[in-house]
Amino acid sequence: MHASRPTLLLALLCASSSSWADSPGSLELCHDATEQDRQPDFKALDFKDLSSISVTKDNPPALRLDTNLEVLNPERIYFPFTQQVRVSYLYEEAGNSTALGYFYYQDLVERRFINQGANLTDSSDDTLADNDGNGIADFHEALFQMTDATSLNSTGRRCGNKFSYTYTNASGGKKTSSLYVPELASKDCGGHFNDSANVVAAHPITSGSRPTLKVGLLGQDGSADSADQFSDRGLYRSMPNLLEPRDAKNSFKGIGHLVFLHSDDDGDKNTGGNLGPVADVSTVENGIPDYNVSAYDTDGRPWPTPPDNQLDQENDRTVNLGEIQGDREIVFFAVSWGSAGHNPVSSGDAKVYPCLSFKANSNICALYLKTPTYVYFSKTFLNLDQNPQVAAPKQVDGQSFKSVAEMDIGCAYTTNKTRCRELNLWGWLDQATLDRLKNVPAYNNLVMPHERAFVKADTSGRDLMPHVLVGAPSTDKYRWVLGFEDLPGGGDRDFNDVSFMIHKSNGGRVRSGVVSGDLSPDIAQDFTITEVTFRAHDESYYAQSSTDAAFCRSRAAADRPRIRYQVALDCKVCTSNCASNNPVMSVNPNPTWVDVPLDAPPADGKRDQTVTLRDFLERSLTGSQLCWQAVMESKYDQCQPTIKNINVFYKAVKAGDYGRAAVSTVANTVLYGTFETPGRKWFEPGNQQPSVRVLDGRPDLSERGHLYLRKLFHPELPTSTVTVNGVEWDSGNKLSTDLRSTTTPDPVNWRKLITMNPQGQRTELKSVLTDDNGGEAFSSNNCGTNNGGNWVCDLDASGGPPDNADRALLRNWLYGWEQRTGDNKDTKRTWAMGGVQLSTPAIIGASAMPSWVTLAKGQEQNAYVNNFMKDSRVSARSTMAYVGTTQGFLYGVDAGELRLGDDGCTSTPEANGYFKVKSSQKCPANTNDPKPYPREYGEATEQFAYMPRKLLPYYVGTYLRQGNGKRASVDASPTVADVDLGFGSYDPTKGFSANAVSDKAWTIGPKDTVGSTEGAKTMLVAPTGPSHSVVFALDVTDPSSKNFPLPMWEFDMASDKIDFGGQIGKLTVEDAFADLGATGTLLPDTRGSRHAPTVTRMDFGSKGGLRWVALVGTDYVPNPNTAGSLFLLDAKTGMPVQLPGAQSATKTAGVIPLALNEGISGEPLAVDANDDGNAELIYAATTQGKIYRIATNKVDATRGFGRVLQVCKIADIQTELKNSSKPEYQNEAKFQGVYSTMGATLYREASGKGVRLYVGTGNNPDISDEPADLQKPTPHGYVLAFEDRNPTGTSCNNAVPLWIKQLGAGQMVWGGIELARDENGNELVNTSTAVGKAANACSLSGTQSGMFYSINSANPEPDKQATGTELGGHSLAAPVMHDGHMIMLTADGKVLVRGDPKKWNNPPGGSDAGQVRVHMWDADPSGVVKP
Repeated sequence: MHASRPTLLLALLCASSSSWADSPGSLELCHDATEQDRQPDFKALDFKDLSSISVTKDNPPALRLDTNLEVLNPERIYFPFTQQVRVSYLYEEAGNSTALGYFYYQDLVERRFINQGANLTDSSDDTLADNDGNGIADFHEALFQMTDATSLNSTGRRCGNKFSYTYTNASGGKKTSSLYVPELASKDCGGHFNDSANVVAAHPITSGSRPTLKVGLLGQDGSADSADQFSDRGLYRSMPNLLEPRDAKNSFKGIGHLVFLHSDDDGDKNTGGNLGPVADVSTVENGIPDYNVSAYDTDGRPWPTPPDNQLDQENDRTVNLGEIQGDREIVFFAVSWGSAGHNPVSSGDAKVYPCLSFKANSNICALYLKTPTYVYFSKTFLNLDQNPQVAAPKQVDGQSFKSVAEMDIGCAYTTNKTRCRELNLWGWLDQATLDRLKNVPAYNNLVMPHERAFVKADTSGRDLMPHVLVGAPSTDKYRWVLGFEDLPGGGDRDFNDVSFMIHKSNGGRVRSGVVSGDLSPDIAQDFTITEVTFRAHDESYYAQSSTDAAFCRSRAAADRPRIRYQVALDCKVCTSNCASNNPVMSVNPNPTWVDVPLDAPPADGKRDQTVTLRDFLERSLTGSQLCWQAVMESKYDQCQPTIKNINVFYKAVKAGDYGRAAVSTVANTVLYGTFETPGRKWFEPGNQQPSVRVLDGRPDLSERGHLYLRKLFHPELPTSTVTVNGVEWDSGNKLSTDLRSTTTPDPVNWRKLITMNPQGQRTELKSVLTDDNGGEAFSSNNCGTNNGGNWVCDLDASGGPPDNADRALLRNWLYGWEQRTGDNKDTKRTWAMGGVQLSTPAIIGASAMPSWVTLAKGQEQNAYVNNFMKDSRVSARSTMAYVGTTQGFLYGVDAGELRLGDDGCTSTPEANGYFKVKSSQKCPANTNDPKPYPREYGEATEQFAYMPRKLLPYYVGTYLRQGNGKRASVDASPTVADVDLGFGSYDPTKGFSANAVSDKAWTIGPKDTVGSTEGAKTMLVAPTGPSHSVVFALDVTDPSSKNFPLPMWEFDMASDKIDFGGQIGKLTVEDAFADLGATGTLLPDTRGSRHAPTVTRMDFGSKGGLRWVALVGTDYVPNPNTAGSLFLLDAKTGMPVQLPGAQSATKTAGVIPLALNEGISGEPLAVDANDDGNAELIYAATTQGKIYRIATNKVDATRGFGRVLQVCKIADIQTELKNSSKPEYQNEAKFQGVYSTMGATLYREASGKGVRLYVGTGNNPDISDEPADLQKPTPHGYVLAFEDRNPTGTSCNNAVPLWIKQLGAGQMVWGGIELARDENGNELVNTSTAVGKAANACSLSGTQSGMFYSINSANPEPDKQATGTELGGHSLAAPVMHDGHMIMLTADGKVLVRGDPKKWNNPPGGSDAGQVRVHMWDADPSGVVKP
């Protein structure tokens, strides 16, 4: 704590300025398209995708879901939009054993197994590729591993026997190939090939007898007598390696996703041919497979630890495939085991050998395969077996086709194929299965209607056998029922040997084209969109008639039609010429979608709502290519969700540095952080190109962080401001350079990424994030999700659940690698430091006596000086700078050697400390001709980066940068203070005695062995920003210690539990207030905080004792139905302050909610009104202008939760303005909020002591569409003064209003109040303002400047509007009054200095202000820079 300081008012108001900035918020920094709707009337050609959605002929046209969809086509199975899909096992009626799985058709395309037709978006004209021209489809060669290239088993082949096959192509040319005998068709690894076998033809014969062919016959069938027979090894012994899920055992080249590993549901434990991936271990027939399905993940891999070991459980009936990507074709497959033989009859039960090779341009097989392993696909042209029977021609609904089978899906199947009278067709599923569908909730109580279903014949010209029948009942369009025929050649053609149900959503998707086309290609690369306003005018329950509309809106909530919207910034990406004015922009098929958070539609379904998304940069999402998509869902034909109109507006900022936090000043320097948005210069020759991400193969265009140290003046030349080459270092660039250095090749070996282990002990990240153990970073909570085969933590996009490679990738990425595989592809990250947005840096050097010590007892003063200040670990410690970033790191960097006292190398004493001259210099060299000496400003070398343990689960999200994911962030300001936590036992309810000062007071403890919460120390405390609820503390006393920094504690306001003992047990803070508090108890907000904590020693009364606490105020916007709160965290324990007493409320005495649905405006102020060196009062304001005083030494547990300490509301800004005699004040009262820290001073007069409070008003700097932002004319800002005349009294008396001072129109106070005194000792209330709707470059005025105001508190002239001085920019955060100058950071990341440029090193003046913790960062004489 330190007192406010005098400021040279004349210099501030009248002298010229020094600035390294153009006007922030100027037009060239921002492209503002919020006045122009970027989505014109709907036209079909304007949309990138329009799936199952039609453009109506209305005027203007609308978008309407087409619910009259055709029945599922098994030849092209896809989902029109991304959705969760589940598969339920249904029925098995077969002698063979069968496994069920699926793969993405695109995987075949990418493996070059497919010759794509002319229409790349429609696979109906595709064919199988034979790239080597040997007559065997490459896909089938790969299925049976017939070449070295297709042999996937990582341990090598089981069998090495080969055969020669000669193929004659259409032109008569012959090609002879040497191929492996398929291991799946070889029991004993024999040759098993006959090139002239007599085999009855399997193709259909229209007349006459079936011919016998002299063809090749390969392989053998039969049963396995051991596990290694008929096996290609891999993950599962008799499953084709290619169809296994990606795994090390198939060289990570499997493409399959196994839903059910076998389908047996019978009264025995046999499997076909003694083959299959898993054993049959149950004899219960109940519609559940006879193995423990839940012991395998959703791709079919065994879980390391099965969730249960129980059979025939309901959770074994259904497998959740996760999120299947929309408009991506999938192919279901069945692998069946058993020996079918070869009996290609033209009627009845037919069985054929699969065909590996056909005669050229013919349906006659030239090479048959004999095997007990059969593979069938829902896409017929992928199959190997032929249909030996002539398909029947059909004419249905005007369509002509040929049919292999025709059934009534609502008719019960019988073995004698009895026909049902409804359609005169035989049934499909047996009666037990139809009953199960109707009665078991897992199948949604589906009643199968009597409807006709066909199996359409192959049209490829090879008469391949289709194996899937689709039952898509009109009674439930959310579900498909698929049945496989498990015998080659069709068998009995019942198509119910294995059947299953797909649970899906019914609907459509529309994706717009790029709507930010007004950013022309020549400038688009230099902008990134930071804000999107989205208006949707839609009707979710639209129907053609009022009766149907009533039906749609009366459905249960889960069944009602709905419309969801998303936006993305990377709908096109630059693929070449990215550094030019003519970049090549290509459509991105998988942009990063962000949900548009619209409310649920009203009762009538007619919604017209506008929302604004503005947190793209906070999520590391950048881009200038904006598009949107909508997903419509409806279960009922008559319900057709309709979009009537979409309006899209946006703002984009130009590439460059931007600043929002305050600066820190020390000696002759200023320290500040910025974030840099991407632009063309990142790609220009000579610049380090953005590194390419492993995950998606795209350049890393996330925001870059900078921490600058800039010289204000040279100590030898205090009559001149440094305006050129003033930046001494940039720690972001320094880290980037160090990472790429060839002398320190592996950052894992030299970077110190510090965290805690689960036991709360200091450790390095590489110890808790190893290749084989991801710890909390890869917990099942955030990595256990499989979305259609795409695992959330599959960071290398290799397929499958997170493995060693994924864990290594994240660890290496966090240390600075982009890709590290041990070969020439190894690359470092171009820029590892995340953006500095809300974090004001702290800089810490040698310590001196802080002002509060002068009020402490003499014994403690001596202890502080002799035991702490003079300890070389403090007096001679190197200087460190600390700052938080948006990527979840608190950085500690080398900042040289800051010293106190007089620098012998200069002609005048230093008023604010100095950086040592480098030891190689001798001085003074020439006092008559002073020149700047090289000084120890440091090199900005990273000494450590702290990663809070409680944020470890979010670093996966930091890497992924998914639109709706949550990433780690330390986007808040740290506070540093000296504390003494004592040694020995500690009672957290009683603290320290006010009268006891031991001989160990202010003793640091033995070097490298002191406990993390013992003894005297310099303590850093930081919250983690508005989106995270974690607060942490570090011991940063001794940078030379091997344990530097030493983590002390972490506290999660939302999830950490407090032990209430007895039957209550442990509860989170919010649960404790809700469950144990009286009716009407305010629930505390626990969302997070950006505000720098106040660290001070506080008095909790005679029983509660003294304790060092960190006061943390929660953020601007609380969780719904909660109150912005103060958390008083005990510095010794890291938990909310507890007090003695039997009442439960004493356990949370340090949690104080203030006003319902109002946030905390800024940092809480601690006041020592008793002049004893211990604070006992806290002042805090809410965002709606209510001011509270908390007296920590007035304890009464009977007041209940949140009020154990006395809490008094003493003022209300909006009320004061409403009560004003001025109509303008009254009218503007409702628009006045508080989003900055108050100023306070303790005064002493004959009548006693009191506290004066000063507060400035403004709108929410995060939001640009509040009522105040839309008001015309723009409301004014105000500064108000109050006097709390009896702060130590027992009652809650209101503060007395002193005056109201109106500022200029639109002048918003976002930087708080700075108190100073002029040369005559008059108290000055200083503030700086911004003009704009929000604190970003696009929302600030480009024509009107912010102002500096200085109000004489004794003579404020309240009847007059305040007169200010233009800043030439905008003050987004607190300006600093340092060395007779006002210093601030502009919106575009430049330092603005106001004051006399020829007058530095001004001597400090005295002040009789009381012990109030001042908000503004300033250089305390101690050398410890703190708020």
